[in-house]
Amino acid sequence: MRGATLAGVVLTDSKIVFAMPASDISLSATYKDAPKYTVNVVGGTTDKDSYFVGETVTMTVDLPEGYAFNGWGINKPGILAPDSVYLPSFAFIMPAEPIHFNVYLLKTTNGAFVCEGNLDSNVNANVLKDWIKLAAIEGNPDTILLGAGTYLGNFDIRGKVKIYGGFTDTATWDWATRDSTATICDGNKNGSVFRAFAIITNTALLNGLTITNGEAIAGGGVDAMTRYQKYGSITVSSRIIRQARVAERIGAQSRIVLSPIIPQTKEAERVKA
Repeated sequence: MRGATLAGVVLTDSKIVFAMPASDISLSATYKDAPKYTVNVVGGTTDKDSYFVGETVTMTVDLPEGYAFNGWGINKPGILAPDSVYLPSFAFIMPAEPIHFNVYLLKTTNGAFVCEGNLDSNVNANVLKDWIKLAAIEGNPDTILLGAGTYLGNFDIRGKVKIYGGFTDTATWDWATRDSTATICDGNKNGSVFRAFAIITNTALLNGLTITNGEAIAGGGVDAMTRYQKYGSITVSSRIIRQARVAERIGAQSRIVLSPIIPQTKEAERVKA
């Protein structure tokens, strides 16, 4: 109202808009502390004890010896992006409420992920796929030990994972009694048995496996050509690669490093890997 004084104005926002009267106006601001909220992490740490709304929170896993990181759990949907679930360290923006995180850990055996191989072939394969994913996480063991059994499926190699098969004694995981014919990775005639999932900066390893029943345009047994048309590198020292058919470009679009420590056999159709 023109010519009137402005008094007793209470602001709930950081600014006010009004029509200037024909007199001086005196305004004063009263401030109070903004609330802070806590982030509770079981199995990890944050960079501070509490945060204002809108601040960046950085989380890091505390990984005890003998365990591997197996993802984050949170009490509020929408905070954790799907691609952050398996990151050992990540950041998010603090909401206007406390947040609670759990760190899921997985006990390892002799510093490795293990699968005894005594389950259904599809279940064995799903366990192996999970272990490949976890072995690619920074800070986790990169070694996977497979017991005797059949692993039915197609396996995408990530990072520098090392897969050793042929363990017939899964009580002790004795390396001396390994038999590579006992661990069978079967592609079910549905693509390459093993393939590079993305650019492999450190050489992956397949050792002590029977790789069979792959069927693909290139790399029926092992295909190290990535989807981005850049090469990966996989060292194959498996005892047998057999029945790994390719339709064309045999070996031309895969870089497979064959270990000389395993002798050739009639069944080892390595050129078709």
